[in-house]
Amino acid sequence: MNTTTTLKIKHIIQKNSSTKIKSLLSKYHDYDIASTFQILSDQERQKLYKSLPSQKLSDIFAYLEDPKEYFDELDEEKTAEIISLMDTVDAVDVLKKLNEDERENILELIDDESAEEIDTLSQYEEETIGSIISTNYITINRNDTIKGAMKKMVLEAAENDNIFILYV
Repeated sequence: MNTTTTLKIKHIIQKNSSTKIKSLLSKYHDYDIASTFQILSDQERQKLYKSLPSQKLSDIFAYLEDPKEYFDELDEEKTAEIISLMDTVDAVDVLKKLNEDERENILELIDDESAEEIDTLSQYEEETIGSIISTNYITINRNDTIKGAMKKMVLEAAENDNIFILYV
């Protein structure tokens, strides 16, 4: 954690409007913003939650050491929205840190498709390949042209935003 960076982020949150916070924090990595949570007051974190869209918050929450502490500051609907926008592997990790009642309440609020993916992945024991493998993938036919494959990837990118390797 870079203390200069975290202090700059804290200052941005303290001194700016929600719109300005969103704009200024877009220049920082999600990890840096997550590292700042520890030094923010409850009031400053609430301001941050209101300033950033749920997708950005889901990316930030994925880097938190103990996200449960911060999810407790949000209502269940907001928590469910953030978790549903996380990568499935991150969502499973976060949900495992919640107690059973909280986990069930959140899963009821998450859309069926996300809840099913989370449930499937959570069935695997920790440290097995099934518990860490991504369920996000795009299938490309080997007969597709590069142009056709790229077009398909662009069309499906919204659903599969973390494509690291493409196998043909």
